[in-house]
Amino acid sequence: MSDPKQNVMGNQPLEKAGVKIIVGRVVSFDTRARTVTLESGELLSYEKLVPAIGTDSFLPPTPGVDKDGVFTIRKSMLAMTALGEDTIKARKVVIIGGGFMGAEFTDELFPISGIEIHMIEPMEKLLYMALDDELCEKISQILTVAGIKFTPTLVSFLLAATNMSNP
Repeated sequence: MSDPKQNVMGNQPLEKAGVKIIVGRVVSFDTRARTVTLESGELLSYEKLVPAIGTDSFLPPTPGVDKDGVFTIRKSMLAMTALGEDTIKARKVVIIGGGFMGAEFTDELFPISGIEIHMIEPMEKLLYMALDDELCEKISQILTVAGIKFTPTLVSFLLAATNMSNP
């Protein structure tokens, strides 16, 4: 599995492209006036507003999510490094969620030989809410050819997982 640090870009490429980086918390926006107010009181105007605020893993209220061997993908360098180290010790991995985070994590895992990967997604297709049907089908075909098993179903509970260090 690749080192999560390789995905850290830094600000330089954006600044070089003329992007002004403002770090702050948005407290309100006015779509009629086309303005955004920051916690600092700074008022920014815009032509187009794109809320690209990142994602967090949705952890469904499923019994068993607190068991050993059950992990959540978190946006933290330390958490991603630990998850990668624990996951590559396993022989079977079940990824619940076929959105961008689940698909990206699957992409990181499938080059590692000897790991059997199952993806579970409650929608009928992977990336169903983000892409059109044709692209969803293409991604599913690529993953199937790579040996990844896909099951469109809801998860109602998780059993105790086996110890990750003794697969």
